[in-house]
Amino acid sequence: TSGFHSLLESLNDLSLDNPECSTDIGKFIARSIADKCIDNADGKYFGKYKGNVKCPKMQAALDKAETLASMGDFYFLN
Repeated sequence: TSGFHSLLESLNDLSLDNPECSTDIGKFIARSIADKCIDNADGKYFGKYKGNVKCPKMQAALDKAETLASMGDFYFLN
């Protein structure tokens, strides 16, 4: 998960080229959880970030990912 963390930390730079990067990375993380590439058993992936995020873009990406992951596979059927 260190690669995903690196992506989250680089969101300010990425946003210069892609203003929607928080949404895109959030979707990517959610898809990775759905595909079992990221272990989110009992919400532990998001738990390690709770209360520790200072960057609004990073928080937006995590919020998007958590929302989509909570929807389960229903989101990815569309």
